[in-house]
Amino acid sequence: MARCSSCIKSKRTTGAASYLKAKLSASVPKEVRHARLAICRACTATDPTGVRLFRERKGRMYCGTPRLKKILRDETKEGCGCDLEDKADKVGAQCPLYLWKRAELI
Repeated sequence: MARCSSCIKSKRTTGAASYLKAKLSASVPKEVRHARLAICRACTATDPTGVRLFRERKGRMYCGTPRLKKILRDETKEGCGCDLEDKADKVGAQCPLYLWKRAELI
């Protein structure tokens, strides 16, 4: 269940700092990675147009529109745009809707 929009700080960002921080961090155990991906697959959050944030495109999983297709975004409303298979593997990564944190997978 996603947090309500008034509970999450809304801010448009490129996500570059959080992306680099996560990319440079160590990998999580395989069980945590699989649990994170399961949470993403089950996520029913939608963007402002009503399209589900979890998407599969060309064999990859994304949270919202892929990052390079839309650079500036409000991650709490439009998803982070990350390749979820890469992101779910990193210790420093986090779900913009705090779904991993609630499942204690950070």
